[in-house]
Amino acid sequence: MNDNPINTNIPSVEEVENVIKQFYECNQAEIRKPAEHWLHELQKQPYAWRLPSQLLNSNQISSQFFGAHTFQVKILRDWNTLHPDEIIPLKNELISWIKKYSSSTQIVLTKLCLALTSFALQASPEIWPNFISSFIDDINMEEQRPDLDDNTKLNLELAKLEFLTVVPEQVTTAQLLANRKGKINEELSTGFLLVLNILNQILSIKEKNESIIKLQQKSLKCLQSWVQYDAPISTLGMIIESTINALLEVENFQPAAEVLIEILTHPSSRKFEKTLCDNILKAITTGWIYEEFNKTIENEDEESARVICKLMTTLGEEFTEYIVINFLRPDVITYLKMMMSCTAFPGYPAIDQDITDTTYNFWFNLTEIIEDPYVIPLPKMDNKENDDILIYRSQPLSSSNPQMTPEQGLQIRNASLEVFRQLIEIIRQKMQYPTDEEKRSWKRENFESFNASRREASDTVISAYYIVKDQSLDYLVNLCKEELIKIYSGNANWQVLESSLQCLKAISEAIDMKENIYISKLFSDEIFKSICNLPKDNFDRVKITMLNLIASYAEWLKNHEAFIPNIMDFIITSISQPSLLLPASKAFLEVCNHCKKSLVNIIDVLVNIYMQLPDSIQRERSRIVQALAEVFQTLPNERSIPIMLALQNNLQEKIKETLIKINNTGDQDKFKELINIQLNHMVSFSKGIIPPDENSFADLAERVEYESNVNKENKIELTQEQFHQFEILSNGCYEIIEMILRLYSNDYEIMSVVSQFFKFSFRSVLPLLSPKMEILTLLISTCYECSKQSNILVIIKDLLWVYSPYNEYPCSLLEINNDPIKIDRNIVLLLTSVTQTTIQYLDSEIAVSQNRDTVHFFFSMLVEFINIKPNLFKNLQPELLEKIFGLLLIALKVQDDKFALQQVKSFLTGFILCDNENSELKDISHQVMLIIGNNVIKEILYGIGGGKPRSLINILADILFRMKNKYSNNVNEWLNSLLAQDGFPSKHVDNGVKQRFIKDVMSTRQFTKFKTIISEFSIRCRNLQGTSFGSAF
Repeated sequence: MNDNPINTNIPSVEEVENVIKQFYECNQAEIRKPAEHWLHELQKQPYAWRLPSQLLNSNQISSQFFGAHTFQVKILRDWNTLHPDEIIPLKNELISWIKKYSSSTQIVLTKLCLALTSFALQASPEIWPNFISSFIDDINMEEQRPDLDDNTKLNLELAKLEFLTVVPEQVTTAQLLANRKGKINEELSTGFLLVLNILNQILSIKEKNESIIKLQQKSLKCLQSWVQYDAPISTLGMIIESTINALLEVENFQPAAEVLIEILTHPSSRKFEKTLCDNILKAITTGWIYEEFNKTIENEDEESARVICKLMTTLGEEFTEYIVINFLRPDVITYLKMMMSCTAFPGYPAIDQDITDTTYNFWFNLTEIIEDPYVIPLPKMDNKENDDILIYRSQPLSSSNPQMTPEQGLQIRNASLEVFRQLIEIIRQKMQYPTDEEKRSWKRENFESFNASRREASDTVISAYYIVKDQSLDYLVNLCKEELIKIYSGNANWQVLESSLQCLKAISEAIDMKENIYISKLFSDEIFKSICNLPKDNFDRVKITMLNLIASYAEWLKNHEAFIPNIMDFIITSISQPSLLLPASKAFLEVCNHCKKSLVNIIDVLVNIYMQLPDSIQRERSRIVQALAEVFQTLPNERSIPIMLALQNNLQEKIKETLIKINNTGDQDKFKELINIQLNHMVSFSKGIIPPDENSFADLAERVEYESNVNKENKIELTQEQFHQFEILSNGCYEIIEMILRLYSNDYEIMSVVSQFFKFSFRSVLPLLSPKMEILTLLISTCYECSKQSNILVIIKDLLWVYSPYNEYPCSLLEINNDPIKIDRNIVLLLTSVTQTTIQYLDSEIAVSQNRDTVHFFFSMLVEFINIKPNLFKNLQPELLEKIFGLLLIALKVQDDKFALQQVKSFLTGFILCDNENSELKDISHQVMLIIGNNVIKEILYGIGGGKPRSLINILADILFRMKNKYSNNVNEWLNSLLAQDGFPSKHVDNGVKQRFIKDVMSTRQFTKFKTIISEFSIRCRNLQGTSFGSAF
């Protein structure tokens, strides 16, 4: 087989069939790939129009399918190569093949119907008007032939329904120009009533036989396709009844249910709310469907239960308000019991079955509607405990919502309590971990799926809690107590206790911080200490969940300080146990974060615990050191500074020991992971001592207290001895960073952590790197010159934090050994150096296209400069500015990665915004944009015209929109000049199309409409109008 494109030698049908066989039947990639390429090239050839007919006469199904597929490909891609005299014969040929294959292979018939649909999208209405009725008439006429038997006529009718099924599917996915889409939609609207009439006639047939059942099932599939197309549901009134009747027929239940699911989710389905809800509820809560549902639950038959559960769930999700309003109706009560049976479906969720998880969203919606006082009004209470202000919608969703009295609302609310009490217990059971015996058969992915299901279940539990409130707390806490009694009596089953704790953890965010009965009981000695004292190993899962629960209730503990000593004892004990270390360190961090004041008196103990942690648990040390740093912020300076300096000294000693080992052995790879972890410890320490932002405070009072106690200016005053120690640590920190950069400057992972350290160090109250700004900028410059690591550009971006207006609590230590003028000079030198290095590195179009990270982070860094300190950007040499914008133009031309191009756009649009009276860059911005504007527009048009992936069109449109708004006259001139060139940006658009494009671009003010104009022009340039992108390739 020749891999080269086929141009001169036309292959024989036998040769083509041989390659088709290789492609479809061979499993070896080295054979399939060349065959695929050969066939694709074959389809591009002009003579490929003759190929489908030859292949459709083959005896091989794969050849038949490829022939039908080639019809579709040629129509989609090469429509313009057809001579006008060939168009109508092509249509007639396709219909003839559909008639022939109506009694043959289904997949080939479907592909032929797709090809005919593609033809209709190209030819209708100008060449093939009223194509739906025309096709129906053609098939109907064929069915009138006296020589056809009943089976052939049935197959023709099924083929007609197949075409009517794929038409709306293809129109939905086809990318059509606006005016063309309007014409096609008009064709479908005209044909829809005719199609509905046909479907209704078929579904109305009462006397059943095998042929009628086939037709009805196919009709329902066709109807589903039209509903998915978003056909006007008002026209479906006459057929909804027929579909619901079909639902009651065993043989039609599944396709009818699928149609009703689509109708229920249709945007206009509320016009038929009562008809749909009442009839579906009646159908599923009585008769054979109800009995069959109960059998599927009893027999654990998930396959049989899936469709009815989906229908029930969709009904509940789409018409939740109707369910709530009619909550006390017998059929609704039965429906809710059935929904709970779906939630309680036997087997572990996401492992043995998927039905349970599909119900959670319905229960969530149900609680929201029941809680909505507009839907369910309640009698006013004199002693209203909850004074929260809630915002509800002003109009009901249900069109059949009668005015409900508060007394009726109270009845529904009270009835819902029992439903949600039962639901919480059902969900708790579904959250239970498997027994040890069951667990042995599970794989890692099973646990991941089950835990994901538990998270969804947790969200449902919290929504149910809003209805049941204290009753659920009482039930769950007492269940914990009862299970502990059983465990201490010799019952080794811990799953019920653990799942109860998981439910309590789930509702933590909804708990009132002043709640003082049930959660207090949970943390009492009777329950909490009993859990703490459970034997090791056998009950680790319980303790892990308890530690996670503690982390969730850390804010509640802030108002209940009496429990903190016991809780910290449990956390500290757990830290020493490897299996509990991870959740214990998380709980440690959360408690320290929320309960800082309560831990002030034991800070020395906590620091000592950290110092004694073994080196073997390096990863968790990061979380613990950050937790300690959180507590430091509540201490007065005279107490916090010595501890911070001591802890920083400990961190530096650890990492220096590792660096010495690397120096002695020369094996930096061996110690890379340890360096990574220890550097993360320093990141965590810096992160923990960052002054809080406004979102960190619970309320205004807490912020006022912080600013009065810690001092808004955050002026850290060091004694002479502390200042000397700070200088030593600053030198040590610089030496560590210098050595790490020397060793690992080419390691992306390590450099990412170094970048994080810079970011948080400069924001912290102990900015150890700040005094070394002059030599630091030189080090960064040298390192970038050697490694070209894009993370170094992120470091430079973070250095600008010194200037950031968001730095609300600037640390006085930032000023040590630095003055603003000197800092400016150093950073300008750094910016100059890295810009020169970047431009030298990206010295060709290939280099720019292959280094998306560097392009992204370089322009991201420049965006930060023009936003925070534009005067530094202004100080760059003119020739360097010229090179920056030269690089920008190359990036616009060759960079096809959205990640990179997004930052190029951000820099360019940001630079355009600098062209205003208030910007220091006004003159430079205006001058530069006038110089490069024509070239920018050229690259944008090149990209829109097909030079770039369609996923990037919106980015290009945004740039053009900003330029047009700012430099209207210039852009108009540039567009006219560029588009006057023949064949630019595409040979597929003539001068008339270009002129309309310019007019639309210049006159449109709304960006949404502007994007549509750009998109449609791009489609024309790519010659893709009327196609379904990618469907043929």
